[in-house]
Amino acid sequence: MAETIDTLQIAEDLEASGLNRGQAKAIAHAVRQGRGDLATKADLAELKADLKADLTMRVVAIAGLTVAAVKLLPNAPWG
Repeated sequence: MAETIDTLQIAEDLEASGLNRGQAKAIAHAVRQGRGDLATKADLAELKADLKADLTMRVVAIAGLTVAAVKLLPNAPWG
């Protein structure tokens, strides 16, 4: 879940620092627009868990296929 941002407070802080109202509002608007595609730490943690699970599943599948292929080799001493 994305964190909310108080653009009104940003605009007020910018005005208090000396920018005019139009400039402050424009900057606050740009900040709000730019946050749309940012990932949170929670988003990244979820993605990491998904990738780790997928990788583990693939490694297990490859190991299983390797064992099956080795057993099918002709004249294999272990087969």
